[in-house]
Amino acid sequence: MNPYMAVLDQELSQSTDRRYVIIDPITNEILDDSQGFGYKSIQKAYEGFEYRCQSKTERDRQIQIRNRISQLLLERNGLSLQLEQLCFEKMPAKVLIQAEDITGILEELRINLKDYSIELSDLIRYL
Repeated sequence: MNPYMAVLDQELSQSTDRRYVIIDPITNEILDDSQGFGYKSIQKAYEGFEYRCQSKTERDRQIQIRNRISQLLLERNGLSLQLEQLCFEKMPAKVLIQAEDITGILEELRINLKDYSIELSDLIRYL
């Protein structure tokens, strides 16, 4: 069992605007309520809480990774266009993008992620 879970908060929700909070499932204590506003989705609640739980060092590392990926996509426009096309093709079918799909594009464009200090898993997560 997770040490926390996202649940609908009746007090923060309106009839057309549901809001979620993170609670301790054992004590029902609210651990995160997005500064009293609640989160708009369960996914956003988990993401927000996990972000808050990260150390500053880890947040800084994630920012650096995103910056390196952004720089790569700016420098190699062909990569950006092909990744966009890949996402466009996979999304309607709700098929997950596979590492092999991206590796094929990188090989075709002769891009070595190590030259940019980027891991394939980080690039996939960025997409």
